[in-house]
Amino acid sequence: MRNRRLGTILLIGVLLLLGIAAVTAGSMVILNRDSEPETYEQQLRLAEQYTQEGRIDQAVSVYWKAIELDESNEEAYLKLGELYESQEAVEMALQVYQTGYEKTGSAALQTQIHTLEAYLPDGKNVSGIVMLNQSFAERAASGSYQSLVQTCGTPELGSAGADYLVVQFPNLSARFYFSGTAADRTPAETAVPVQIELLDLKLLFSGMQERITYPELEAMGLDGLSLEQDASSQRLVVRFIGSCFEAKIEADEDGTITWDAWNRIYPLSAPQQQEEDETGSASISGTVVNAVNGTAVANADVTVYDSADYTAPAAQTSTGADGSYLVSGLQPGLYTVVVSCGGYIETDTDIRTEENETAEQNIALSPELQAGEIRIVLSWNESPNDLDSHLTGTTSSGEAVHVCYSDTSSRDGTSVSLDYDVTTGYGPETTTIVDTGGSYTFWVMDYEMTGTMASSGATVRVYQGDAMVQEYTVPSDAVNGWNVCSIENGEIISNNYACDPSRIG
Repeated sequence: MRNRRLGTILLIGVLLLLGIAAVTAGSMVILNRDSEPETYEQQLRLAEQYTQEGRIDQAVSVYWKAIELDESNEEAYLKLGELYESQEAVEMALQVYQTGYEKTGSAALQTQIHTLEAYLPDGKNVSGIVMLNQSFAERAASGSYQSLVQTCGTPELGSAGADYLVVQFPNLSARFYFSGTAADRTPAETAVPVQIELLDLKLLFSGMQERITYPELEAMGLDGLSLEQDASSQRLVVRFIGSCFEAKIEADEDGTITWDAWNRIYPLSAPQQQEEDETGSASISGTVVNAVNGTAVANADVTVYDSADYTAPAAQTSTGADGSYLVSGLQPGLYTVVVSCGGYIETDTDIRTEENETAEQNIALSPELQAGEIRIVLSWNESPNDLDSHLTGTTSSGEAVHVCYSDTSSRDGTSVSLDYDVTTGYGPETTTIVDTGGSYTFWVMDYEMTGTMASSGATVRVYQGDAMVQEYTVPSDAVNGWNVCSIENGEIISNNYACDPSRIG
């Protein structure tokens, strides 16, 4: 612990004690951010409080968590859509309303859809917005027979050839194929479908009308998207990978698909795909945290790909309430870990696994940014304990700034700020630039001057808008200082060289 921070820490402690004394027991149950809200209603109250405080990124994330707890309740969809509208993110609001209407059939959500479908702020018609209904696909592909019956009602049962039982649920335009024969009569309660046939592709694509063109599919950012000849069906198909499924949909030579096209959805979690001889002894574990405040990110999707083959995930899981995750049964080798969660910018990182070992990989997710903002996230390994972020330069108003652990923001408190400072290894240390019209340089310094920066595994990720735009790895000749990049009127300029830390500032 640094002596120079002791006074600040004591002051914060006194303020916290005074704050605690002023809070009633009832409000503590609602507002305590250290304990994860457990119910739908608690999530809504916390999201509303974040909204009132202007903490929009946090509010969005909590609304999505509420939706995960109860997808059939209209309230969270309505409030999240209204929040997006208040931020002039009309397309996002429309997508939320459309998703909510598909799940709930709510008349209120339908009204909101009709209101927004007419115009965006610039007058552009948006009735053609189409997106992948990932939530439906995940439930259909990973749900057991028992869970599908509980959700969709009593099905009609049949058989297909000698190897499959066919299950079709009332009011759901899809057929589920399970391993088994007519003699089995019904699938086992824990059985997962081998494949799914959608009789109406509007189940898979929210907002779909009669057809979707290949450029529209590309705009959705679908993983592994391709137009190819399918060997098993001898059809020309559009193929892509979802979080836990592979989709093949018949298309014309231009890649256009229609709502009633032949299709198959193949769950990647199906037991028959987990061959014993493919199970490895390596594992990956870690914790996913919010890059701005270091808090755990629960229910984040963690997908692991073999770095040499992105056609299908090698493993998938989600984070627990404490942000932790574990993926096991991997072969030794190089993997890419992709992490995503509602309200955050998707990120990925490479990690190598060894036989009979668990590789540790903590991951910092950046909350989505407002238009034009830039966020810089520094992460590193266990040692050295204390790498420090430094942002120097001049704001667009002419204020000279040096934002670091000892001075965490510009004078106005908003133009530039150090959101999170860590002194115990790993990071993240996070800097946000709201006033991107200035001129800045981002540096990293080893506070304790251990001379081990090159072996720290340090990375710097730069986010702008809704994407990571640059990633830097510490130079091999770095000792105690690193000049990472510059920002000139919103443009990222790569520097990425070792430097003398005395030059920082």
